[in-house]
Amino acid sequence: MDTRLKIIAVLAALALLLVVLELVRRRRLLERYALLWLLSASVILILAIWTSGLNLLAKLLGIASGPNALFFVAIGFVLFLLLHFSVAISRLSDQVTILAQRQAILDERGGARSEARRFPRMSRNSRNGMRLLVLDHFFSHDIAALQLACGAETSIKTLDSAYLRQAALRILPASAASGLESMADPRYERERKRWTHALNSILRSEYRAWPFDALVAPSDTFFYVRDAPEACHQLGVPFVVIQKETTIAASTMNEHSKAVRRWAPPLADWMTCCSKRNREFWERCGYDAERVDVTGQPRFDYYRHPELWPQRKDSQPTALFFSYELSAYHPSGAAGEHDAEAWGPLHRQTEDRLWQLARRGWKIKIKPHPQQLFGEEHRRMETAVRDLPKGSVEFVAARADARELIVTSDVVVGFQTTALIEALTLGRPVVYTGWDPEAHRLCEELIPFPSWEGPVVVVSDPDDFVSAVEGARGACMSQTEAQAADRIVDEYLGPIDGDASRRALESTSQFIERYSESVCPAALARRSSLLSEPSWKHTSLRRGRRRLIERIAKAVPSLRR
Repeated sequence: MDTRLKIIAVLAALALLLVVLELVRRRRLLERYALLWLLSASVILILAIWTSGLNLLAKLLGIASGPNALFFVAIGFVLFLLLHFSVAISRLSDQVTILAQRQAILDERGGARSEARRFPRMSRNSRNGMRLLVLDHFFSHDIAALQLACGAETSIKTLDSAYLRQAALRILPASAASGLESMADPRYERERKRWTHALNSILRSEYRAWPFDALVAPSDTFFYVRDAPEACHQLGVPFVVIQKETTIAASTMNEHSKAVRRWAPPLADWMTCCSKRNREFWERCGYDAERVDVTGQPRFDYYRHPELWPQRKDSQPTALFFSYELSAYHPSGAAGEHDAEAWGPLHRQTEDRLWQLARRGWKIKIKPHPQQLFGEEHRRMETAVRDLPKGSVEFVAARADARELIVTSDVVVGFQTTALIEALTLGRPVVYTGWDPEAHRLCEELIPFPSWEGPVVVVSDPDDFVSAVEGARGACMSQTEAQAADRIVDEYLGPIDGDASRRALESTSQFIERYSESVCPAALARRSSLLSEPSWKHTSLRRGRRRLIERIAKAVPSLRR
């Protein structure tokens, strides 16, 4: 091969390698696609350097010269990549079509406007014109409940958490998202200051486009919202948390609260939560009891409005299984350890018994947790159910509404999930998979489902699972069991009376009124300046927001070095 051509080939391959690595570093190229590009560039680089090997390949392929063989290999890789991406695009197109069809079905059910008339409104004494900018981090069901409960005097706009998270990770190291302690690492103080500046810019742009009275988040422990209070106070608006987390296990109450208090102490100006137990947890984390209001959980209002429930389409007995991450709920996570297979045997034994139910004529619905990495488990289970009757097992989307699934199922099956307690609010039969030895060992640290025998069917032997599920179908609680179930629900989920959304909005509104009385003149002047900016300047700011974050991000590598 000509020396000049060899140098060009080597430089081109190196340039491709560097570009791919830089795109991965900036999180603009997923690792699974980057591997294909890295493989292609590496093979081309090796062949460009190894002239004798290239000539041997050319001879084997019947190609006249080495450079032609190199081009042939490169074109082959390009065709392979095109085919791979065509398959990926086709799969995504199918998924988009399915999502669009599901959205159309939801829209057909009446839409938010008609449903809103059925929910209790805020009272006329509430603050007129309240505007809430709400961060949506797996919070859509609560947001929908709040939107349905607020009347014309209150409006809600959502802010995509994925956008904020990605913007933060262009500036902060990836480790900041890996845990409470990493988030507070003092080594990243400079990066955090730059993220604070970028977040200030984002929120000011949002305020200029849609002046809001408060920024509302489902938690203040997310690494990318830790600087939100400062940015909000610059605008003279409070940072409010309408807490999305509900069930608090003993290990969470005793151990995780210490970690939160140390590494992510409370920052919100005001918080609403679902229950007294939940408030106790946040007080242990460091919240002032005067800043936490128990209102109930907005999304649970759904259970007191049967007119919103979907109608069942068949009478086939249905068991709903709430899947889970195999390390979820294990106290080792709170201790900074990680046992990836803590509940693996229990999960697989439960699956085997569910497949037995499917062979006996049951419909099995598998619902993964919204944040569960379900791909590998899904593929494994799909292989296991190939020999079962067609349609007997349904894998529900992770983001599907668990409430709708609960109300349309005969029996709810699970392990250490809040959804089981939700099912108790409706009197649905609940089967708890309680035979795992590790769960017995940690019983004092987990949610005490085994002690709730009566309202909950606790299965202590996997061989009894099938008969327990079949026996639970259609069973009704006794008066004593129903009263026990009510006590469990009240302790862990709080009041479920269909009025939690209105209370959360009332509580937030009243706090905003109190907060507005103490806003400093500088913040008022800053808001006035933002709102008086010319519209053309505002448009430029919105269009340039991402460019600003990119410019800040480019300065970070030099700081890290």
